[in-house]
Amino acid sequence: MRLVVGILAYCLVALPMNAERMNAQKKYPSIGHSGTDFLEICKYIDEEPSAHAWDDADCLGFISGFVQGMFATEEYHKTPNDKQIVCPPDEVTTLEYVRIVKKHIEEEPGRTHMATRYLASEALVRAYPCKK
Repeated sequence: MRLVVGILAYCLVALPMNAERMNAQKKYPSIGHSGTDFLEICKYIDEEPSAHAWDDADCLGFISGFVQGMFATEEYHKTPNDKQIVCPPDEVTTLEYVRIVKKHIEEEPGRTHMATRYLASEALVRAYPCKK
């Protein structure tokens, strides 16, 4: 019963808010398209409490999937530890990854047109280089 009430509450509150946001902006930025779009969506990530929960969720979800994808690729290809490209400590949070990528993009304003995946890869390689 709680699950049903939770789903109904979500449908009644969150979905209309998302529809309103989508109607207010003719073209909502695509977080993976460019560093510019990433910065637009992730610009409120450090606000407490954030009035931009949808953007925050997009931002955290993108980075979480991106980082897990990097690790999964290395696992799938059985990349030896000495050949891995990113070696973060275990305790790094998704929010910390977001901050690293965001800072890197902000520090490279002439490159924000580039794909987010490239800029994010570059940021994480620089922040967490592997010891050879």
